[in-house]
Amino acid sequence: MIRYKFLQLIETHFKIHKVCALLGPRQCGKTTLSQAFASLNRIPRINIFDLENYSDLERLDDPLLALSDLQGFVVIDEIQYKPNLFPTIRILADKKNIKFLILGSASRDLIKQGSETLAGRIGYIEMTPFVSSEALDLDNLWVRGGFPLSYLADNDELSFLWRQNYVRTFLERDIPKLGFSIPTTQLRRFWMMLCHYHGGIFNASELGKSLGISYHTVKNYLDILEGTFMIRVLQPWHENLKKRQVKTPKIYFRDSGIYHVLLGLNNYEAIAISPKIGTSWEGFALEQIIRYYDAEQEECYFWSSHNIAEIDLLIIKDGKRVGFEFKYSSTPKITKSMEIALSDLKLDQVKIIFPGDKAYNLSEKIEAIGLELLRKEINDILELKRFAEYFSDKEILDSDKVFIDQCLTDFQQGKKIYKQQKIIDRNSWQITCIVISHDADSPFERHFVISLIDSFITEKKIDNDQIASGEAIIFQDKGFRDGPTWRLGMNIAIKIILKNREELKKELSLGLNKSAF
Repeated sequence: MIRYKFLQLIETHFKIHKVCALLGPRQCGKTTLSQAFASLNRIPRINIFDLENYSDLERLDDPLLALSDLQGFVVIDEIQYKPNLFPTIRILADKKNIKFLILGSASRDLIKQGSETLAGRIGYIEMTPFVSSEALDLDNLWVRGGFPLSYLADNDELSFLWRQNYVRTFLERDIPKLGFSIPTTQLRRFWMMLCHYHGGIFNASELGKSLGISYHTVKNYLDILEGTFMIRVLQPWHENLKKRQVKTPKIYFRDSGIYHVLLGLNNYEAIAISPKIGTSWEGFALEQIIRYYDAEQEECYFWSSHNIAEIDLLIIKDGKRVGFEFKYSSTPKITKSMEIALSDLKLDQVKIIFPGDKAYNLSEKIEAIGLELLRKEINDILELKRFAEYFSDKEILDSDKVFIDQCLTDFQQGKKIYKQQKIIDRNSWQITCIVISHDADSPFERHFVISLIDSFITEKKIDNDQIASGEAIIFQDKGFRDGPTWRLGMNIAIKIILKNREELKKELSLGLNKSAF
């Protein structure tokens, strides 16, 4: 699956910096993305280093010798395993026609040497596992989490097994490789006990007493899990009020699938009868909203005044204050707490996120929004914008650019999107627009979403009646390594033909190879 948002961010950072750091948890798709970037930019194999590959690690025993003759883009994967590379990267980035894409599975706080050595030369991108705008099934994303090999597993049992192995590998191999000497069983117990603080105030002293460790050790363990993207620490917001306000952070599991595996909840049925179901869904929804707004850590807070009022999430961004409440309920209602928060924090709006596919206003500044509805809207609109922006400077026919620009204008004017999909026939190697159409006279009123074929594999369920009626078809698409794939069609097929089809072949083939994750 090619994630155009992150490809575009990489290109944007390289317009400013000589070094771009793509950071995120292990197995979230960083390597796949770097392979797509390498393919599109014709990066030779000699310029690519995977520090989990012993031969590549040996090549960098003398980093200045190995890197000094290289030109163009250089990709270094799992940079956290060789932090002594940073001074060499700084020297070469200052003197040569060279740019570095470095990938890491630890935050910039854990890779302190890089932050200090490359100050002013490096841009950071945080890559997450799949989020709601990339998923076809929101319940599956909640149950399994967003790690590609967990979300794309053939069934819940295989997904759960993958996550069990992920946790074991993380504790037994990844943490020691980062230089932390912590007993595996103790860190696992700590991580499991954090399940009971998910979505709540973090009490380090209480947890330390339960485990028989000091307050400072608890804080150190939490910093490690936060720095490896497993835990989100949400800081409290302090308003200039006379009321007593909570000053201790909340913690959330960033991936719901990891949370469920530590609780032993292996499928939807197990979650549905668990007392943790509400807490689980609300934490999942919070993470999706933060990703939807592309909010940085320093833009996200919660607010609570002792026994009076609270707001689950406060995002302060672009000069606006928006509060969010997460309710695992089909009928969310305004509460006194929301009204107090709206007034005391001078919020521009309060949004109640609930599991549904509808949206409606509860008052002038309070709106209820179903997470499923939000997912559908952003899935369509964002993919169109990101795709068009990414290919805006690529070799595309002028007539197609005009059509894209017109359709983007339609979306920006808020015209409704329809999910009516039929069969497409695609010839040769080219990118195809997936058109969403309705009964309208003008072709520019036929709204569409641009997507690669990878948007339509694996998760979509097609029954025999759909196939018999011609609404869907399963076929082997030659050239793809992961067939058979399926494709939905439409009333009108608009094709954007790229002149360099060999590059596109490699990109599409890479995007459909699940094992590349």
